[in-house]
Amino acid sequence: MLKMNKGIFVFLLSYLSCLYFQYKTYYKKYNMLSQGAKLSQRHLRDGGGKAINNCSAKQHDVKVRDVMKKVFIDIQKQYPGKKFELKTVIPQSTISSQINPEYSPSNIKSSIRPDGGVLFMDGIPILSTEAKKQGTNSERKKDGKGKQAMGNAIERSHKNYNEIKNLQTPYLFTSYLLFGYGCDFVQGSSIIDRLSAMTYYDSFNTLHIQDEIVETTIKDIKLTERRKKASVFLQEEPFEESFIYEKSMEAIQIVLSII
Repeated sequence: MLKMNKGIFVFLLSYLSCLYFQYKTYYKKYNMLSQGAKLSQRHLRDGGGKAINNCSAKQHDVKVRDVMKKVFIDIQKQYPGKKFELKTVIPQSTISSQINPEYSPSNIKSSIRPDGGVLFMDGIPILSTEAKKQGTNSERKKDGKGKQAMGNAIERSHKNYNEIKNLQTPYLFTSYLLFGYGCDFVQGSSIIDRLSAMTYYDSFNTLHIQDEIVETTIKDIKLTERRKKASVFLQEEPFEESFIYEKSMEAIQIVLSII
């Protein structure tokens, strides 16, 4: 009887161990699937690949930042008698003072941080550059996945453009350069149309540095409008550093001819 009880005990112990192993395996698999589902939900919630896309987007930001550093070094050699500064942060209070000196930001820390910073010459903001990547559908296609809705990440550039435009209010130029790339810039994309207001519906891939003066008449009242256009460069493939450098230096030369 004792031997039989021991045999039953061993059998039950083995059976319970087997059940525990199966439970552990099932729980691990279920937990992984649950985490995957949560990741997919976050992926969709964050704009269809925004988080996954951050790495390449940040690399593009760094590329523009590195170009601006080279521009900063080279322009000082060309104009040794001038004082140049490359600032990464511009307080909103500095910008608003150009339009309404009495205005006070709600938060004293409010500011803009253009990807490439803002280059100043003798206190004058002569160039600001931005880099944006938009779209992940090309990567999803390679993975055999379907398309996702086009996001609005690049539309955040509107904020910095408006602030730079205001910062340059005292001058007859607008030297804000945006370099955007990604599959969302394929011909026919609505993302392209969302950026057209920044150029006052003028052409892309063109430097619009000197402000356009337009005279109009509304109800017998003659008005003069100044259009401060952004220079927006768009393509599907990443921009070469040499191209960004060339356009930045060209923009500076135009600015210097206007000042």
